Amino acid sequence: VGKSMKKMYGALAGYLGLAVAAALAAVFFSGQPGTQSQGLSHGIVAWLFGLFGQEPTPEVMGTVNYFLRRGAHLFLYFCMGLGLCGAFQWQRKVPAWLPAMALGVAFAATDEYHQLFSGGRTGKPTDVLLDACGLALGCGASYLLGRLWRKRHLP
Repeated sequence: VGKSMKKMYGALAGYLGLAVAAALAAVFFSGQPGTQSQGLSHGIVAWLFGLFGQEPTPEVMGTVNYFLRRGAHLFLYFCMGLGLCGAFQWQRKVPAWLPAMALGVAFAATDEYHQLFSGGRTGKPTDVLLDACGLALGCGASYLLGRLWRKRHLP
């Protein structure tokens, strides 16, 4: 196996590793019962405010908690989109974003369904939409990074 093939396989493994890590994290967090999940996010918000010597009011806690949880969706699925698009860039039959988005949205939908069986949790179609936005951002970042790499490394 040539040097360029080893680099390609190494990059492919890295991209797939990122996508799998994001998927495992999503399954882990969505499998937590509602009280445990809320406790974790409330703990993070309290810790963040504590860094500034503040204690959030219940209203502020609820608002920041909401955005923290939405941001977690975006971040995990951004990572998944980046990984999947990076992995699919090696084939040339279809644009990389197409199978990446299809697999990612299907995973998001099944993950939301999985939440229905985690005590005190609900599966929300709006979360699947938010996850799709994270996937799209990750695919866009993958495209831009690939373009930048090609510009620097190819004639």
